[in-house]
Amino acid sequence: MPNQATSNHSFVQRVLIVGGVALLVLSLAHLLRYLGGVLLLVFAGVLLAVALDGLTKLVQRYTPLGRGWSLLVVLVILILIVGAIGASLGPLIADQMTELIHRLPEAVDSIRSKLQANEWGRVLLRNMPDPSQLLAGASQVLGPVAGAFSTALGVIGNGVVILIIGIFIAVDPDLYIRGILYLVPPKRRARTREVTQELGYALRRWFMGRLASMALIGILTYIGLSLTGIALPLALGFLAGGLSFIPYIGPLLALIPMLLVASLQSLTVSLYALAVYGVVQFAETNLISPLIQKRMVSLPPALLITAQMMGGVVAGGTGVLLAEPAAVVTMVLVQMLYIEDVLGESVPLVGETSSETSASAHSEA
Repeated sequence: MPNQATSNHSFVQRVLIVGGVALLVLSLAHLLRYLGGVLLLVFAGVLLAVALDGLTKLVQRYTPLGRGWSLLVVLVILILIVGAIGASLGPLIADQMTELIHRLPEAVDSIRSKLQANEWGRVLLRNMPDPSQLLAGASQVLGPVAGAFSTALGVIGNGVVILIIGIFIAVDPDLYIRGILYLVPPKRRARTREVTQELGYALRRWFMGRLASMALIGILTYIGLSLTGIALPLALGFLAGGLSFIPYIGPLLALIPMLLVASLQSLTVSLYALAVYGVVQFAETNLISPLIQKRMVSLPPALLITAQMMGGVVAGGTGVLLAEPAAVVTMVLVQMLYIEDVLGESVPLVGETSSETSASAHSEA
């Protein structure tokens, strides 16, 4: 009888945990649907805080400075780097982006006129949706993102909000962790602190890996377009690197303006643009990602695509934009709170390398 009672208690505990997790997910989905813009800013601030925290700890490791001074050093260095890049490349990128915006409608009209000159082209145009409908659909998908970054204060205002949130959290992250710990029973606080630390670790690795991948894709795209003589290489490279923040979907979006701009030059240049895109994507898939993922966070492709689809349904463009970091958070929570705590099994956590996993297993043994 005692064994049966214990088994029933364990089963009820698992049901309650699964039900609680499901309720939490549904609640977060409901909040994300109606507060997507605000949550986007807050989450972006948290990601910035995670990155700043990692850089601050790095400075503390190699210098005798305290946390406050280390954070100040990090901020000064970042300001100098951003200022130097902005001063040297900012005007050129702005000019090329402006020209790109003016060239895209011209490229669309040029392609349409070329298609209308052939019978098969006219058939294709009759069966294609009107460009205005495509733009309307795109605006609906990207609406939440545009709304989040286009308030009355504008892009600069939202950037300041993200910066303030990130800096305030990075100054004393333990203050906010303690606030989270007060929400859980005392006997679970040690485990909750461990989970929050692992979340920060995984998000920091994801953030650094994504930034490195974006930079390499942007640089490789710029070099390839410059070598093949395609117009506006800096703007297109900047766009390709920025859009690669969204895995799978972003690179496809970056290909469209690349082909449109190249089509204004010649068919041969369009083929060059397609070749550059293919080479960069091949390098990203077979060289950049494997190299980065040895030390950074790697997610199963099917899981990430599913997360993007779910994010798009729940919160449109905002959900797609946040799908990858949200998937990282979800994976860590499932691994630690369900697989480890409920099922009692040990798994390599998201962001852990094989060497770290084996070292952890050795220490436990």
